[in-house]
Amino acid sequence: MSLIQRLMLLERFAAPTLITLLYWLLLLAVIAMAYFHASHFHGNLWMGLWILFSGSIGVRVLCELLIIPFRIEQHLRPAESPPQAETEVEARSQSEQD
Repeated sequence: MSLIQRLMLLERFAAPTLITLLYWLLLLAVIAMAYFHASHFHGNLWMGLWILFSGSIGVRVLCELLIIPFRIEQHLRPAESPPQAETEVEARSQSEQD
């Protein structure tokens, strides 16, 4: 199946990929902000390290909160289809009735 067909059929969500990209971009922004704060603003190394530590954790938590609904949907999707064992039992009972 081609990429265009997959996009048009909406079989997969694009948001998890975009959230992952957003995570990496925000993490790079936190690293840059920590570096600039540590080197340019009176050389406050401890504040730069604090920004690096707390910013990276904050970005991670934010992106995990954004991705939770998609993970829930992934885990619930297999529950919609009947289990294999029940399908086999139904097939046997139907063949015995015929």
